[in-house]
Amino acid sequence: MSRNEKNENKQQNNTLPCEVVKDILPLYHDGIVSKKTKERVEEHLASCEECSKELQKLEEQLPVPADDEGVRESFDNLKKKSKKRTIIIGAVCAAVLAGIAYFAAWFLQNAMIMEYSPEDITVIKVFRAVYPDCELPDYTHYEGDDDGVLIYMEAPWEGDMEVTRENGSIELTFKHPIMNRDIYEAGLRKDFYYIPVKPGDKTISVNGKTVCTIADLPAENPDYVYAYHEFSHSGKNSSWDINQSPSGYTFTYCPDSNKQNEYVTWDLAGNVLKDTRKTDS
Repeated sequence: MSRNEKNENKQQNNTLPCEVVKDILPLYHDGIVSKKTKERVEEHLASCEECSKELQKLEEQLPVPADDEGVRESFDNLKKKSKKRTIIIGAVCAAVLAGIAYFAAWFLQNAMIMEYSPEDITVIKVFRAVYPDCELPDYTHYEGDDDGVLIYMEAPWEGDMEVTRENGSIELTFKHPIMNRDIYEAGLRKDFYYIPVKPGDKTISVNGKTVCTIADLPAENPDYVYAYHEFSHSGKNSSWDINQSPSGYTFTYCPDSNKQNEYVTWDLAGNVLKDTRKTDS
């Protein structure tokens, strides 16, 4: 056998069979086969009419693939758009989460929703705050709010007092935030709380504990109740002080803060301990 015949036989033996070429044709059509495979497929197609027809059918059924540069450019544009969209979505989500976190922190530290325990509040005395003409010097009768209850109690320094009415009971509820311990631990203060009385009101409760029946309150009050009313309503340059000593509570009213030497001091029972105004007059 001559050398040429041997080469021809070798080439025929290296030619891919039709079954293999038909399996490779979709990849060949899309241009994603190796250079060597591409050459061998093309070599086979050049001499095989059946496989050439299969390739033609593929070309009719499938779109012609873009060149590598076009595919790369389209892919890069898609990546840029996807990245931009991801950044926008991430920024929006971050802003929403930050807003939720800010609102949650504000709510936990500022929203007055937790009730103080009744043991945190001490009701010292309750007065029927009906203000007739009285003999207290410089006292003025104020119309419109002269029927109520004046409660002298030790209550939390900070927080809110909510007033509601239900079934003839005036409900006073002191509240504090969930987490703001500074407000909760700010201490207690002794002060007067004026609550208007409306028809049908019978009792008063503080944080769920009934403290008095309105009808049982004395009609007459110590003069310091009227003095406090004057201090809180007149708008004058006056002062009001509450003190606690081993002997009990005292109340001092100075009608003119510019004249600190003119004042009246009472004990809780209403006895005048000192009245420099009467002494000076």
